[in-house]
This record gives sequence, C-alpha cells and structure tokens, in this order.
Amino acid sequence: MISGYSQAGRFNEALEPFGKLESLGVHTDEVTMVVVLTASSGPGAWILAKGRSSMILGYAREGEIDRARQLFAQME
Repeated sequence: MISGYSQAGRFNEALEPFGKLESLGVHTDEVTMVVVLTASSGPGAWILAKGRSSMILGYAREGEIDRARQLFAQME
C-alpha cells in the first residue's frame, strides 16, 4: 500500500499507513523502511527535511537500518 501510493506520487498518503503501524507498535522490516524513506523524500512529503531524508535513505540503502531509524526518530 505504501509503495503503491508512493509510485503514484501521493507521498503524504503513502506515509499514513506507516504512521498507523507505528502507533500500533507494529515493528516494520527493512523493506518497509526503504519504501517509507523513499516516500518521505518525495516532493511535498511533510515528514522529513530534504537533507536529512537523503541521509536516511542513504543509510537504508546501505543496510544501516538502525542508523536510519535513529535519525528518523530524532526528526519526529
């Protein structure tokens, strides 16, 4: 669902299911995190500043999921 919204350019809507999962305490996997980070770096996405989203996406792509999560959490 997240990926579908993101591919359609609906970046804010792509992040809504992720927010619901997080609020329910559902632990997401690395694949979900990469999709969320990609959606977060899309134009108009409200959750991340451009510079930091690039850093987070870079960490995620390199397999540094814990570092990506830490930086993401600091931005909330």
